[in-house]
Amino acid sequence: MSIYEGVVTIDEDDVQVILGLDGNKIRLSAGGLEIGEWSADECSIDSVGDGVFTITAENETLIFVPNNPTSFEAAMNGGGAPDEAPDGTVEQSTEPTVAPPGETDHIPDPKPVTMVVFYALAAITGVLGVWALIAIVF
Repeated sequence: MSIYEGVVTIDEDDVQVILGLDGNKIRLSAGGLEIGEWSADECSIDSVGDGVFTITAENETLIFVPNNPTSFEAAMNGGGAPDEAPDGTVEQSTEPTVAPPGETDHIPDPKPVTMVVFYALAAITGVLGVWALIAIVF
């Protein structure tokens, strides 16, 4: 579950809240008390701009301003949001990244030994496949 801290405006008062996003559920709590929990179908979160979002559920709309709008917006757009530490700092992801098509010019060619081993394994696999086929038929 991804957790985002921020402020919701209720009756012109700003309330510190925690918004939890879990694939198909959205939870909103403040001060340890749950304000609401909705399925993704019952609730919508939309960007208003400038790091401000609206949360609409049960015919009510709340204004939500996350403490880290960039991370929250990335999560809303389907992108992987950076991991946020409890102190509010953003941790760098350790997942490997894949170069976009056309930007692979820096990848070196395989060494001759690698090519020899690859083709040897492919040949051995082919021979074993033919041998298994012959063993099944005869």
